[in-house]
Amino acid sequence: MKRTRPAALAAAVGLLLLAACSAEGTDAVAVGESIDVGAGDSATLAVTVTDVRSGTTVELGEMGVDASSLAGRTPWFVTVTMGLTEGTLDDVDRALVPSLAPDGWSGRVSGGGDAEPLRVIGDFDCTADGSATAGFSDTEPLVDCVALLTAAGAELSSVTLADIGTWDVATD
Repeated sequence: MKRTRPAALAAAVGLLLLAACSAEGTDAVAVGESIDVGAGDSATLAVTVTDVRSGTTVELGEMGVDASSLAGRTPWFVTVTMGLTEGTLDDVDRALVPSLAPDGWSGRVSGGGDAEPLRVIGDFDCTADGSATAGFSDTEPLVDCVALLTAAGAELSSVTLADIGTWDVATD
């Protein structure tokens, strides 16, 4: 019986430590703040949601997206940058670079509910100023945009990139 107590105590301590680490990783940051991601022994990337704005299905159509099946939905355009804060491209382990693909994004709606990513074949630029880029360099970040869909009139309260973090969305 004495052997089970130390094991039970060790298990309880392990669970508490795991819970503390998990809670630490779920803190949301504000839009405009970066989340650092290790990308190799001497490379760090900053992932930053720089803008979140509501749009219309008409805007999606102007971007070349067939929005005919999206009646009653509101697209939210999420602009994100990813760039080096430490190291060079030569230092980056490509396997550690986070994917910014739509499937990795999700959102929460004020009052409950989820926003889902818009999946389209092909590319479209939903940044506010048309500044999306195809990649990044040692000195210039990648700029990308993803559209999340909510019910018409719903307010997006947060956006999450899987395995990276969550950004709180302040709406006026």
